[in-house]
Amino acid sequence: MRGLLATLLVSVVALTALSGCGTANSSNEPELPALPPIQHDLGPVAYRELLGHTFELLNEYWNEQANRLGETMPPPRALVSFWTRAQDKGCGGEKLGWQNAQYCWQNRTIAWDGNWVYGVLYRRLGDAAVAFLLGHEYGHMVQDELGVSSEFRHTIEAELNADCLSGAWLGAVNDQVITFDRSDYESLYDGMLEVADAYGVPWTDPSAHGTAAQRGRALLFGARHGAGACINQLGPGFTA
Repeated sequence: MRGLLATLLVSVVALTALSGCGTANSSNEPELPALPPIQHDLGPVAYRELLGHTFELLNEYWNEQANRLGETMPPPRALVSFWTRAQDKGCGGEKLGWQNAQYCWQNRTIAWDGNWVYGVLYRRLGDAAVAFLLGHEYGHMVQDELGVSSEFRHTIEAELNADCLSGAWLGAVNDQVITFDRSDYESLYDGMLEVADAYGVPWTDPSAHGTAAQRGRALLFGARHGAGACINQLGPGFTA
């Protein structure tokens, strides 16, 4: 499986290197809605800059895509990095818990375990793994804004579709702060392993997100074909 997934992710890196899509607004584009500040924004300067810049690029990219569809894409209502149980406000009355990140559709909040994202994804796996994870959660917000059903929201197809949306964004990023090169496939590969389902988790499990290979294929599909291809399959039966 490592060989297959490594090949997929090398392809993603090649696509990002070739895409060259700048993200600066032209003077005739509408002004972007402001992002909320990240709550409990802790860690070294480089890490905090990575988080802030990632969300800026996500906000810009998805507003651009929404404008093309004649839609709007308001930013998340809150961005929460929690480091303690007390800071974990949860979603729908339930704590998110450690080693987790989530878009909460009830209050339009993206939240993540700062200890895990900083200590494991950023320090051990690299900035590409962080960017993929945050792009995935932002993808869930995009799904919600486009009106997915509550039945679809809690399926493995929704999770793989969010990977596709994250891949579409990563495929368009070529930026001086978030830089993707051939070495980043290791970061993306290890990130996939970190967030993939454990062996034996059934497809029908409500918490299932997909194997590393499935998630890699979904990400590559988005990077190759763009946001429109992911959105066109926004519903039951998503395949990549």
